[in-house]
Amino acid sequence: MNTVFSRKVFLSILFSLLFLSAWGQRKVIDTLFVDGVPVAYTETNWFVDEGDKVPDFTVYGQDGSRIRMKDLRGKVVAISFWITTCGPCKKELGRVGPEMVDVFPKDSFAFLAIGSGQEKEDAEWFASQSGATFPLCYDPSGKVFGKFADNGFPKVFVIDRKGIVRYMDAGYSEEKFSRLKGKIAGLISE
Repeated sequence: MNTVFSRKVFLSILFSLLFLSAWGQRKVIDTLFVDGVPVAYTETNWFVDEGDKVPDFTVYGQDGSRIRMKDLRGKVVAISFWITTCGPCKKELGRVGPEMVDVFPKDSFAFLAIGSGQEKEDAEWFASQSGATFPLCYDPSGKVFGKFADNGFPKVFVIDRKGIVRYMDAGYSEEKFSRLKGKIAGLISE
């Protein structure tokens, strides 16, 4: 009787641990497109979802300053995670300055382009390679990205003035970029 009870308790605890480790994330199959043609598929675990409170984090600006998410409360914040080997990231960041950073009011909008696992030199180099006209951010540890998802770049999140994730997307395309601008504009006007 004790052995049966112990097994049931053990299995119950094991099931609970497995369930809890998967809880709070959603698994998505991402498709990588090159010139409109699907070339690869990856599985991504997203650790935040629309409606969740944005995780708190600190990253570094290209000038070495610390940027904390909690200090941006009250603004609409777009976060895009990039790495230096990401072609779609380069295309996206080259457009962000003239089409978002220079257009939306600075007192109500911030764009954080965060290099995951990147250093200051990487941010400087990637800014010049992508044509980014605004300072990029970097997170040498890569841990900030791990609060949002586990692979695939770019990953974009839009946070409202109250710190709630209101939009998220993966990859880059004309359609996605247009949707991103529209979502930001809508949240700024709320």
